[in-house]
Amino acid sequence: EDGVAPALETTFGPIPDTDSDGRVAFVATSRVNQQGWLSYASLSDYRPVSECPASNEGDWAYLATPQANSPSFARTSLMQVLPHSLAHDFTHVIQNRAVIAGGTRADPWIEEGQATLGEEVFAHAIANPARTARQNYGSAVMFSQVGSVQPYSMVPGLSLYYGFQGSTQPKVVGAPEQCTWLQPSEGGTPIGPCDASAAMSGAWAFLRWLTDHFGAAVGGDGAFHQALIDGSGPGFDRVATLTGLPIETLLARFGAALYVDDRITLSDGLLGFPSWDLFDLDQSVFQQGQLMPRNRGYQSFSEDISVRGGSTAYLRLSGPGRPATALEFTGAAGGALNPDLRVWVVRLD
Repeated sequence: EDGVAPALETTFGPIPDTDSDGRVAFVATSRVNQQGWLSYASLSDYRPVSECPASNEGDWAYLATPQANSPSFARTSLMQVLPHSLAHDFTHVIQNRAVIAGGTRADPWIEEGQATLGEEVFAHAIANPARTARQNYGSAVMFSQVGSVQPYSMVPGLSLYYGFQGSTQPKVVGAPEQCTWLQPSEGGTPIGPCDASAAMSGAWAFLRWLTDHFGAAVGGDGAFHQALIDGSGPGFDRVATLTGLPIETLLARFGAALYVDDRITLSDGLLGFPSWDLFDLDQSVFQQGQLMPRNRGYQSFSEDISVRGGSTAYLRLSGPGRPATALEFTGAAGGALNPDLRVWVVRLD
């Protein structure tokens, strides 16, 4: 797909050309179908044959083939969805340049979050080139179709992170606080009770939010993401270095933004989500897919909540009168709160 590479290279940098032939070789094979995938690229192809006998020692991508007896791989639908899948996997190919140059790979949440953001960047290019980031698009764009493809599926995919598992199914117990996006897995075992793809949308959302707020300060969105790829150390360290803010501050603002974006008039710009109207998303999905805090009034209550790393538990206090209220947060059995946990409070009116 001719349009994939140009759409991605502005944001993530050039696709490597390690074998100096100016091309990426495509191999269509049923082995991809057997994995249940549409496409993938392998880091092994950048290793010498002496280290990895299966290596092609160059720039390769592998594609699923049409299967007449499979709706998932029918020729017409496959040709429509493959460019979007390639946008994801070409982003992984670009990320490989750090390893090719002798550097270190970024954390999986950065790799998968960027690859999903690559799908969003390509979706803008193919659906409407006039679309750009930070335009606060609502449900009309989130749920739009290009052929048989919903190119912005990463946005409503946040509903999976919030606990959606079907219009006739109950909301996942423990979402989102047990549904971390720090360990995304493509087609693998989910971390926590939510669908495995929930982590992909969660990681995308954090990177989308970071890009919207800090991209310009470091020279543009492309400079931001290329620095994430070419950096060193753990992912949170890379982010803190780029933004100049502690990761605890960033995670607290991001967690709050997922709920308060476009719901209230903001006094703190970091509590917003400039590219997408998340309140409109919340109003456009089934109740099971909404971000629903635990609602409590201004009276005595207790909550026992376990929060997985990279996640957030939401509690909303409301009611008439608003008397003076004290909140106490403790660890198990009333002990000290885990030092890795952070508590934040946002006034909604």
